[in-house]
Amino acid sequence: MHTPTPRPGHRSAGRLVTRAARAATGAAAAAGLLLAAAGPAHAATTRAYTTPGTYTFAVPQGVSQVRVVLTGAGGAGGSGMKDVAVPSGGGGGGGGATSACTLAVRPGDTLTITVGVRGVGKSVGFGGAGSNSTVSYPGAGGASAEGGHGGGAEGGAGVYGATWCAGSDGRLSFGQSGTNGSPPLSPRLTYGVGGAPGAGVHGACPAGTGAGGHGGAGPTLAGPGGNGCVVLTY
Repeated sequence: MHTPTPRPGHRSAGRLVTRAARAATGAAAAAGLLLAAAGPAHAATTRAYTTPGTYTFAVPQGVSQVRVVLTGAGGAGGSGMKDVAVPSGGGGGGGGATSACTLAVRPGDTLTITVGVRGVGKSVGFGGAGSNSTVSYPGAGGASAEGGHGGGAEGGAGVYGATWCAGSDGRLSFGQSGTNGSPPLSPRLTYGVGGAPGAGVHGACPAGTGAGGHGGAGPTLAGPGGNGCVVLTY
């Protein structure tokens, strides 16, 4: 009986395929070992300061830069005059500014963080201004975001003069002014709307951060502004 003879090169090709598969498996295993030895990539850490006050932050080991995003507190709305012969509506408060940049830092150094306090409405006249949010760092100058002005009969301004950030990749944005309330002798008494904060408020900040408060009536307190916020990412 005739036994078929394998075609020349058939067995050699099979061995080559097997050797290639083993080599690929070995390379994959080696790559896995290298990745395991290297460890996972460093994930960015975000720390949000949302309650008014002053805090300190010690720069951790291995950190050489910190991204800061600050929003100043919003101003309160103004209180118009309702129960008088010539009533008027109160204007809305101004929104706080927003500033952001990346600060060059050194491990072990300390940043001092201040979160702005919202402006509070009054029974008569102008609402209180919101205070600034700041980051103070002697090694890099720090940053500041100005609070909004309080409203009166007219809307409070969203101010900018004390808004800066002494780092790289900086971005500064005004808060918006509040709208006016109705002037005396208007046929309809209306109250102003608070201004929005500067663009770029960090997503870790609460809703309403840096917003201006609404205008109110004389016997009723006008609306307060929104507190400031400071966020660090490193």
